[in-house]
Amino acid sequence: MVVKMIELNKIYCMDCLEGMKKLEDNSVNLVIADPPYNVNLAYKEYSDNLNEDYYKEWCLKWFSELKRICKDIILITPGYNNLHIWLNIEKPKGIIIWNKPNANSFNKIMGINVWEPILYYLCSDKIKHKVHIDLIKCNISLQKEIGNHPCPKPLLLFRRLINDYSNEGDVVLDPFIGSGTTAVGCKQLNRKYIGFEICEGYCKIADKRLSQANLNDWEKGTL
Repeated sequence: MVVKMIELNKIYCMDCLEGMKKLEDNSVNLVIADPPYNVNLAYKEYSDNLNEDYYKEWCLKWFSELKRICKDIILITPGYNNLHIWLNIEKPKGIIIWNKPNANSFNKIMGINVWEPILYYLCSDKIKHKVHIDLIKCNISLQKEIGNHPCPKPLLLFRRLINDYSNEGDVVLDPFIGSGTTAVGCKQLNRKYIGFEICEGYCKIADKRLSQANLNDWEKGTL
């Protein structure tokens, strides 16, 4: 059970390392973590250009908290330039490949990045899942659909992850919820959510998406 200090279906404007201290052990079913990739993107209130050792140490801190909190499955989108870091932190149970067919042109951050890895961790030996290797084909987001966020993820991608790796009524945690895509997907698919986001501006974008969205728009995948 989630402790009373944290309400479900709410996004908290705070550092996830502080927010996760308020959650009990084994209190969420699924984690979807989309951390900054440390590639010098222009995030508000966060430096995305850290020393690699410091970045790895930071990842270790929040990953350790996720392992304490989550009782089923953790999914992490690390960016493929950080795969070497994560393989040293802990070998995943499997890797989901996000195929981006409309990203086959030069990208100043990571070149021609037509795919990205999503790392898959099981939190208990009792958890069995039939999919350990998967391929998801989904176009990248259009910025105008999201708002002023430098690296939004597509709703259809996160809907697929939520649908495939959790059940209705489950609690989903997103420690870097950004513009709120995980929350929108959870609301559509009848999951409960908890989100942490350090930037107040991104929290406002997420709250606006949640308040203005309607089910028909979600079904069309336009948000």
